[in-house]
Formats: sequence, C-alpha cells, structure tokens
Amino acid sequence: MPTREDALALFPEGYVPSEKEIEKKLEELVIAYQDVENQSYDYSIAIQNRKLQYPSVEQQLDLLFKDIQNGTLDTTGEFFTALNTVKESNPKP
Repeated sequence: MPTREDALALFPEGYVPSEKEIEKKLEELVIAYQDVENQSYDYSIAIQNRKLQYPSVEQQLDLLFKDIQNGTLDTTGEFFTALNTVKESNPKP
C-alpha cells in the first residue's frame, strides 16, 4: 500500500507541497494501487480457468498430429479451435 513518503517522492525536488496536495497524490496512488491489484486478480483468475479447461498435453499433441496429417495446421484445425475456445471463454482483462 502506498505511503505518504511515496506521495512526497512524486513532487519535484525542492518543492514543498501543502498537506492537501500530499493527500491528493496519496489518494491517487491508493486508487492506482487498488486498480492494479484488481486487474492482477482478474488476470490470475482468467489464467487459472484456462489451465483447468485446456486439454491435456497428450491430447494437444494428438490434435497437432491429426492437423498435420490432415493439412489443417492453421486456424481451421482442431488444435487451434480447441485452444481458441478456451481462450475466448476466459478472456484476459
């Protein structure tokens, strides 16, 4: 959590800010900190959900092998489609 010293460090060297200015900077830092924390949490939830929904490595390799055999190693192939479905259902924030 940001501190008063963090807020003071944002002012130019030699400038003596008022208490009101310091409080405003500190409030801005706290809001920014909370936004980062929330985004980080949302991001990690999306990644956790993806990990649970992705096919196993063995299944992914099998899908790749089949796509190579079928000449569909592109966005129409089973491998891409399977992983893209998971990504689309769990977008990163």
